[in-house]
Amino acid sequence: MRRILLLAIAAGLLVSACADAAIVGSSGGAAGIQGKVLLGPVCPVQRAESPCPDRPIEADITVTGSNGKTVATGHSSADGAFRISLKPGSYTVTADRPGSGLGVGKPVSVDVPDGTYVHVNLLVDSGIR
Repeated sequence: MRRILLLAIAAGLLVSACADAAIVGSSGGAAGIQGKVLLGPVCPVQRAESPCPDRPIEADITVTGSNGKTVATGHSSADGAFRISLKPGSYTVTADRPGSGLGVGKPVSVDVPDGTYVHVNLLVDSGIR
């Protein structure tokens, strides 16, 4: 009987600890960045009657913290879309197409608040002028 009582108390403490952890975790929520990687310009001359929008591309994405160290990486899909989970904070995000000869995209600074995915478009320069 004493053993059953001790097991019941231990189980109650375990359930209580798990409930507290769930409450703490739910206050934070999911956070990070999402958006598209675009290649542009894709036409040497753009005219009003013949628009030439930037084109979505697959690319490697690097997220660096304020200390300059990489904190996350990702990859965009064929339609340029990406989503990377991050802790709330300030970051610099870049897109790169290694081996393509296009170089690294323009770095974008972003502040990620708690519980929010911030929309970010990353532009990789095609070199067309």
